[in-house]
Amino acid sequence: MGSISISLIWFLVGLVFIGLEFLAPGVIIIFFGAGAWVTAIVSWLFPSLSLTGQLIVFLISAILSLVVLRGTIAKRFYKNTDKSNSDIDNDFVGKEGEVIEPITSEGDGVVSFRGTTWIARAAEPIKAGSRVVIVKKDGLTLVVAQK
Repeated sequence: MGSISISLIWFLVGLVFIGLEFLAPGVIIIFFGAGAWVTAIVSWLFPSLSLTGQLIVFLISAILSLVVLRGTIAKRFYKNTDKSNSDIDNDFVGKEGEVIEPITSEGDGVVSFRGTTWIARAAEPIKAGSRVVIVKKDGLTLVVAQK
């Protein structure tokens, strides 16, 4: 029985890296798998390539593919699953709430919105029980104006 070729070993290493990408998603490990596959091809084409040469090919191809392709691939895989904070914040703007604790010129008050309470601030004092419109969301604080 003959020995396993170095090209096959690099191919299997690449397969392991690509499999690991499914366990630890983030679109990084897959590029090391691609680098291993490039090394498998190069070591098949040049069977006398030393281990040092193979490692250099592996590192260069993995890092180069990571730098060049990661942004494009990550956008393609994650484009619909991640809403940016500005999209979430815009879901609040223009909606109405009710002041639960008065908003004073010295400090924040509390507004009821979507079944929960939020810390709120406004440019002018607003009494409890008043209806307000959300102008913007600043972290966990709503900036409101009297309706």
